[in-house]
Amino acid sequence: MKVLIAILVFMLIGLQIRLWTGENSLAHLSTLETQIQEQKFINTELKAQTNQMRALVHDLKTGDEAYEEMIRLKLGLIKEDEEIYLFVSPND
Repeated sequence: MKVLIAILVFMLIGLQIRLWTGENSLAHLSTLETQIQEQKFINTELKAQTNQMRALVHDLKTGDEAYEEMIRLKLGLIKEDEEIYLFVSPND
């Protein structure tokens, strides 16, 4: 009887050690859940960037206005009838 109890106690201790340490433990599970949440956040940001890029590509394919606006912003060009206002901070 004592041998059976000793075997059961050792099995219980072994299962507890496996539960709290090593692969597939509770600590490992917590780490994986944190990584999943971080990856979901990254995926959400990437989806938003993808949607913006798709919208830009669509605009560039369908008309010249978006292309013209992008070029004008990058090169600082203005049209003949436009007025430009330049705000300079006191630190500059």
